[in-house]
Amino acid sequence: MTQPLTLGQHPIDPDGPHRAVPAFARLVARGRMTRAIALDALLHAAQHLRHPRADPRGLQTRLTHRLDDAIAAEQFRRDAAAEAIQRAIIPLVLNGRPRRALVAAADTADQRHDLHPAERLGVIEGEIAWALRTGAIQLRTAHAG
Repeated sequence: MTQPLTLGQHPIDPDGPHRAVPAFARLVARGRMTRAIALDALLHAAQHLRHPRADPRGLQTRLTHRLDDAIAAEQFRRDAAAEAIQRAIIPLVLNGRPRRALVAAADTADQRHDLHPAERLGVIEGEIAWALRTGAIQLRTAHAG
């Protein structure tokens, strides 16, 4: 039994490169790999796996479009996760909640784990910096005396 084709895949395209696109898109969207390197790896694999009657330019075009669409979708999910975290933690930041409450709210807001935990912390730190910059909150310091 053959596996179903992925979106944008021609019947004689090799499965491997098409199925690898989401993983490469995640790496590119997270800044761990450039688009050029990801595309080169996909095309290199496709070149060695393609059917003898396959049009190499057509395969290249399909993989290029598929990668670009997957990167855009991944970036959209990441942006949506960051916005959900911001909406969840702003009231907590303004009310002076402790860091563990902010982290818990960020983890809950990013239900699909589209952002790495360090990236979620970055969103939290960005919101705290915004609140300090705008005067929405004040730093609490221990007063000796």
